Amino acid sequence: MKTYFTKQKEKAFRDPTKELLEIVQMFKMMGNDYRMRILILLGQKDKLTLDQINENVGGDFANISSHTKKLAQVGLIQKKYKGKFVQHSLTLNGKRALKALDQFNHSIE
Repeated sequence: MKTYFTKQKEKAFRDPTKELLEIVQMFKMMGNDYRMRILILLGQKDKLTLDQINENVGGDFANISSHTKKLAQVGLIQKKYKGKFVQHSLTLNGKRALKALDQFNHSIE
């Protein structure tokens, strides 16, 4: 006998909601080592420019710029324009994603 919860769970897998798709996209964005490094760095230091992110993460400047753009598109970071500089910070969802990652990491230790 199927319960209400089982029916809802099956429905979610047949007919994904916008929220579910957004969560999937966020986790996909976290599936790249450069993007993970950027998220972790922004969790430690707020309002960093691309130059500062590049100094800490390493790699090609254009590559880092591309990764920050993708993270902003899915709502994990926000960009704030200050003159010719752009400051990057975690959004609430970015902070939640890092917290979930931290909890997962502690559960496997």
